[in-house]
Amino acid sequence: MREFDALSGYPEPKQPRVVRHNLRTIQHRIVASYRDQEFFDGDRNFGYGGFNYDGRWLPIAKKMCKEYGLTNQSSVLQIGCEKGFLLNDFLQVHPEMKVKGTEISDYPIEHAMESVKPHIQRSSFTELPFDDGEFDFVIAIGPVYIINLGDAIQCL
Repeated sequence: MREFDALSGYPEPKQPRVVRHNLRTIQHRIVASYRDQEFFDGDRNFGYGGFNYDGRWLPIAKKMCKEYGLTNQSSVLQIGCEKGFLLNDFLQVHPEMKVKGTEISDYPIEHAMESVKPHIQRSSFTELPFDDGEFDFVIAIGPVYIINLGDAIQCL
């Protein structure tokens, strides 16, 4: 199988993430695991430190559409879509595309982009509420960092 790096060209953060021994405590990691306001829009030690749309996913969406032959007639599911930035950008490329997203907590759904908010629902990463074959393309970028190996296999 040919390798394809879908995230090549993803911009580096404006400020580098500080990483050092004991900077983020187990308490920070526990709070981040809830994937609520603290993770998305709270202090940087709990997660993103402010998760706002800036257009950085548009080149990635274009690249994925080209690579996988996605069109206005395609259907896309993003597992762990957070606030829907990539889904929004898929719609920028192909406005008639059917997009759906899942998230494991209410906060990112409630604060999702208006363009995709109706298309995002709460769901675990391992028990998806969709039929087999319902989507032409399924992507799960974030979950790989937060689920264990057994759950990753079940998700796949």
